Amino acid sequence: MDDEILGLVIRAKRGDKNAFGKLYNLYFKKIYRYVYYSIYGHELSEDITQNTFLKAWKSLPSFTVEKGTFQAYIFMIARNLVTDYQRKRKEISLEVIEDTTFSEEDLAEQISREQNKDMVQNVLSGLNGFEKQIVILRFFEELSFSEIARVIGKKEGALRVQIHRILKKLAERLKDYGN
Repeated sequence: MDDEILGLVIRAKRGDKNAFGKLYNLYFKKIYRYVYYSIYGHELSEDITQNTFLKAWKSLPSFTVEKGTFQAYIFMIARNLVTDYQRKRKEISLEVIEDTTFSEEDLAEQISREQNKDMVQNVLSGLNGFEKQIVILRFFEELSFSEIARVIGKKEGALRVQIHRILKKLAERLKDYGN
């Protein structure tokens, strides 16, 4: 898969819009999910995700493999946009407003999903924006430690220590949430 992605990146750097479209399709859901769990808003997440790919397209000529993987590159752009948004907005609402329609059969499943989503939001709300982004990149998007280190601009060893501390903090929050 890495060779396939590298081939698409090379073609996209040469201006091949179809190759970039394939990269977009490969990474859209991951980037959207990362942005969504960082800011909790569907429309805004869509906007930031689109801006991520627009910036990636425009800056693609400066991307080199020596700087890291394309995945780390695209997540770094998304992280920078999320950080910019969070700086502009002092308080981030954790309420999710959604139009949901469901049948009686789906009611139990829908309630369970909403409860799980509420628990995740509640537990993550105890983290600062930087910690939340690290958790999302590592455990939701399953980026490697080296990729996350490139995205956030920290050394891999320091990142591992930070994740260990965050996990302890999350364990405490989960324990409190259960009571």
